[in-house]
Amino acid sequence: MTAEAVRRIWCRELERDDISADDDFFALGGQSVIMAKIQMAYIDELGVEVPVDQMFRNPTVASIVAYIEAAENAENAENAEKTESAEGKEDVSPDAVNPR
Repeated sequence: MTAEAVRRIWCRELERDDISADDDFFALGGQSVIMAKIQMAYIDELGVEVPVDQMFRNPTVASIVAYIEAAENAENAENAEKTESAEGKEDVSPDAVNPR
């Protein structure tokens, strides 16, 4: 799902229909204005923020998808950890320690 959505965004913004998972953004004619449009499309359409440095480090559909999925997995794991931590806390309010 993510890979096809990213590819669609790239095709639209680069005005090409022939983009494959391993095509390099810069070799396809990508430049900073297009990158900014793609970055906004990631936020608007996928609900993910991809920092500019990661867009430079991951210049293919395949590599940016891997980055997005890894970031989402890390966020999900962090949220699960916070939930488990919150559920495991005991009530240590003063009333719980010294009931009136």
